[in-house]
Amino acid sequence: MRVFKRYCMLLISVGLVFSMFACVVNPYDGKYVTSHSPILFSGYVPTAEANVDILAYNKATSSWDVLATAVSTDAPTTIAGDTLYAFSTNLDLATITDWKCYWDATCAFLHEGTFEAEFKVRSGSYFMTTFEQGGLTCVLQNIQAGQSWLEAGYNCKGSNSPVLILKIAYVE
Repeated sequence: MRVFKRYCMLLISVGLVFSMFACVVNPYDGKYVTSHSPILFSGYVPTAEANVDILAYNKATSSWDVLATAVSTDAPTTIAGDTLYAFSTNLDLATITDWKCYWDATCAFLHEGTFEAEFKVRSGSYFMTTFEQGGLTCVLQNIQAGQSWLEAGYNCKGSNSPVLILKIAYVE
């Protein structure tokens, strides 16, 4: 039993470390975007050529759906002594079937206005750390002050992390 408990704690620790080393730098939590413009998702993962899934919460089905997949580069970037690999992809809501279901449970025609949609970004089985506006600046300042990438990411993560709540302006 004791060995099993240690093994579980090790798995949890590895998961927490991975999620802190993997982060989303754009968009930030609370960002305003428009329904007619692609949304850039970008960040870093600790593995080259890793699949990175962009998920959104479907309010009609109460499920997290993969809306796009990016692949991290094979060109390493060193940040605070750690080797990371960048990813980026654009998500165009207008090309997604029933995209209104991601901010309204009825998927019905909506009036013009601003609505909230929830997103997560995942690599493998781990959800990535997300930040609020200014989060990346916070991370870089903390690294310059001597913190590791892991410490800085943890200390600067958004209050909703790993969820990103985007405010989407819908205009016909």
